[in-house]
Amino acid sequence: MKISNARDTTYERPTPKEVECLDDIEVATYTRRNRKKTSIVWQELIVVKLVDGTKKVQCNNCKIKLSKNKDGATTQYKRHVNGCVKRQVSLKGQGNLFLAPQAPRSDNANGIQTWKYDQAKIREVVSHMIMVHY
Repeated sequence: MKISNARDTTYERPTPKEVECLDDIEVATYTRRNRKKTSIVWQELIVVKLVDGTKKVQCNNCKIKLSKNKDGATTQYKRHVNGCVKRQVSLKGQGNLFLAPQAPRSDNANGIQTWKYDQAKIREVVSHMIMVHY
């Protein structure tokens, strides 16, 4: 009685015709896709190519050019974006709002109006409040 191995694997070698057929197939050229830039600094920066062929990173706000890292680190770009004065000014926006004066409204309309303190009127309103809410 012959004992068989549990790992009985059979490997069929390709025939010479099959090898020739595989060689005839042209391999399609594979172009590597660039990864999506996920850091938030890329909303404020762009990559520019200079005349001499080097790549730099340019700030959209102050137009300063920073050196581009080959390893993809964005720490120096984040530091620049956080400290960029022109970006901070553009984010701050309009500091003071101009409110045009409005025409005087009637007494029943909601709005800020000047008034005089009247002790008798206050006493009447407070007594009415006590009677209603007691």
